[in-house]
Amino acid sequence: MSEPPAIEPDEIIPPGRSTGMKRPSPGASGAPPIADLRGLLPAFIAKWLDDLLRIPGTNIKIGLDPLLALIPGLGDAASTSAGAVILLAAVRHRAPVRTLVRMAGNMTGNAVLNLIPFLGPAASVWFRSNSRNNHLLQKHLAGEPPGPASPQTKILFVAVLLFVTLLFVTSIMVWIAVFRFVSELFQ
Repeated sequence: MSEPPAIEPDEIIPPGRSTGMKRPSPGASGAPPIADLRGLLPAFIAKWLDDLLRIPGTNIKIGLDPLLALIPGLGDAASTSAGAVILLAAVRHRAPVRTLVRMAGNMTGNAVLNLIPFLGPAASVWFRSNSRNNHLLQKHLAGEPPGPASPQTKILFVAVLLFVTLLFVTSIMVWIAVFRFVSELFQ
């Protein structure tokens, strides 16, 4: 059996000539294939944070993100820091601002969901922000333009906006109550 001719590193491979390597195909999720090594680390991180294990008897996959979210404070910081690597890779590869904003929104939504004890990590299994962000990055690396936001993303954006507004109003009310209480102590 003869070996295929060696290909020099700077040689251009004409169409139809095989290098012996198979091209990656889209996954079952419909995500585009990893464009090249540029998207390998973000794909690895997304898999570990969102798709590491399959719950036996179901098609539900969970990763380290919802498990880490069960550790107050430290777990959220660790999973958000790891997810930020995907966002930084998108910045490094000059993804459009619209894509970066969507990725930041996905990360914020995941962080806000994880603030709710026990229910938040369960919702994180459904939301899968790191897989969403990896999908957006892989689409950018493959040269596809960013598409419109999904209805789920719009609903989550409105929910996060309402939550932040409620949090802001509540904090103002608490500060007013504390101020009144302290001022009554000194009268």
